[in-house]
Amino acid sequence: MPADLSPGFKNEKRFCMKEDLALQNIQARSRMVYSYKLAQMLSTPAVRDKTFLLVLGSANVDEALFGYYTKYDCSAADLNPIGGVCKTDLKMFLKWAGRTYKWPALIETEKAPPSAELRPAKPGEKEQADEDDMGLTYAELSDLGKLRKVNRMGIYAMTRRLIDLWGSRESISSVSIATEGPDVSETTTESLLKSLADATMVNTKCFEDVEVDFVGGQNRISARIFLDRDSDGAHDRAHAAVEAMKKGRAFAHAPSQKNVFHSLKVVGGAVKRVQLPLSPDEVKWKVERFYKMHMQNRHKMTTLTPSYHAENYSPDDNRFDLRPFCYKFPLTHQWNDVNRLVASANRRNASKAECD
Repeated sequence: MPADLSPGFKNEKRFCMKEDLALQNIQARSRMVYSYKLAQMLSTPAVRDKTFLLVLGSANVDEALFGYYTKYDCSAADLNPIGGVCKTDLKMFLKWAGRTYKWPALIETEKAPPSAELRPAKPGEKEQADEDDMGLTYAELSDLGKLRKVNRMGIYAMTRRLIDLWGSRESISSVSIATEGPDVSETTTESLLKSLADATMVNTKCFEDVEVDFVGGQNRISARIFLDRDSDGAHDRAHAAVEAMKKGRAFAHAPSQKNVFHSLKVVGGAVKRVQLPLSPDEVKWKVERFYKMHMQNRHKMTTLTPSYHAENYSPDDNRFDLRPFCYKFPLTHQWNDVNRLVASANRRNASKAECD
């Protein structure tokens, strides 16, 4: 095949999203084929002709509603035990099960960034991430799904609600540190909080959800930093402290015996922003992105694998849903109203900033 006609991923010689998706979908659908092959072949030869195994799917409710999956990929199965569960609840369940039953693999899975793992990354390039591909976080997808179905909001009402909801939300960063040394996962939450605040020089009132898991001989320390509770650069101080720890291989500000981490060797870590207040224009973009993808991918929902109903905003049952599954986009009338709403919100914010 001539070089100019051979398909390539978008991070290769040229950018073409259709080629990129076509190559990703080959691998995605191969997973389904091999899953069914294994289901038929894993039984022992003595019983293979008498029985078979069922294939379990792995798509969740947020991905289904957004359409972030391939028709007949690993979402195609006989049953999908998590098909009606949101991503946030799934991560909480993995964390609970991993700690309760001492399964390190579940803890590792929960801490890993969600990724389809379909596009190969070049050396030094960031790995493919679900939230980067979608342009929305899973928490935002949950908000959009609930407003759409539970609150029965359309595009205009949803944008109006989210301008207030997402525009006033707290700024949050996440901190994660990996260390070698004695297991400190049984330490009390209060001691962990004080030690981490001491090590990063960030006020204790800024931290929530401080946790330690001992996995693979390492302590995995994680927490969330609420930046609005400290106006003096909590994110920057935490980032600088983690970088200093990685270079010095020790908790630079934790030499005391009273500090839980004083005997640990730092092997890695990161601080990243995970939530910031959004402007009206950013809210509009996310709502438009959600509805555009939901409408474009609505046809996929006719092939959803059966799953139990666990969320009150689950995708509509494809067997008896009489609404069309092909939509015309964009919805000009609705978006004209949204544009006027966003312009009004921007004027209101500008006027408020001048008064302040």
